[in-house]
Amino acid sequence: MPTEFLERLVWDQDDIEHMSWRECRIFAMAIQSDTFEVIFDAEYIYEAIYPEVTGQPFKIRRAPVTIVFENVRGLEFDFSYLETNISSLERLELDTDKARGMDRSVLFEWYFNCYSGNISVLATGFKVFVRKPPKLDSYRTLEERGGISFERSFTEC
Repeated sequence: MPTEFLERLVWDQDDIEHMSWRECRIFAMAIQSDTFEVIFDAEYIYEAIYPEVTGQPFKIRRAPVTIVFENVRGLEFDFSYLETNISSLERLELDTDKARGMDRSVLFEWYFNCYSGNISVLATGFKVFVRKPPKLDSYRTLEERGGISFERSFTEC
């Protein structure tokens, strides 16, 4: 990931090629039907530092983020058990059945591949809001990351 991501507080679908979602974790989800949004409370991993490279304990540079999918027209889950660590996020072309007469040039299927299943969101795009500065640590509890939140603003800590 380019170093400018450490300083940016909001990313969007145009940044997907520069983002890695491997091992990022989803903590909670909300549906805002009045604004057609699906919102995830997640933790974005900027960097993993492995012991064999540094000789130090395993560390991860991460930050809590809010992911907002916009103009959502569909949402599907398929999990064999509840494990929400992500292996990748893909933008897929819509097939005719899923598009159902919608303008396919502005509607995409965003597909989270998780280790125990998948999340599919039909939406025009997404924004990722960084809520706190990236921190280097080995593990962070839910309380240490500020609990569950769908805030879209940045807070220094």
